[in-house]
Amino acid sequence: MTIRLSHLLCAILAITCAVNAAPPVSHAQEDSRYLTQKRDLAGLLGQVHFIRTVCNGEGDQYWRNFMRDFLELEAVNESRRSLFVKAFNHGYRYQSRQLTQGCSASAVQIEIALAQEGRRLAERIATGYLN
Repeated sequence: MTIRLSHLLCAILAITCAVNAAPPVSHAQEDSRYLTQKRDLAGLLGQVHFIRTVCNGEGDQYWRNFMRDFLELEAVNESRRSLFVKAFNHGYRYQSRQLTQGCSASAVQIEIALAQEGRRLAERIATGYLN
């Protein structure tokens, strides 16, 4: 599981590298192309954060810290920050309603599946910046 989650982290970090390597894009162009995907990624981070804290305890802030770093990179204004925070919180609440049995093998599998989905989404975002 840790390896798969590490892959998600690497893919999301690829977004940062792609943004720095890509030619400048106006915020209006960027918003129309990637904002929905980035919002969805923030929601996925909220979902995996919930599962992680259920399984590892409230002290495990790995995905919340990752979201904080994501906001530092992507929240270029208060409107965007609010959008991403709302998506993260929505993902967290959604997962809290779905995962009613506490930490289990099923919960771990859900976290893995969500991490894989997040990796694919991050790769699509990064690929879009590189093209």
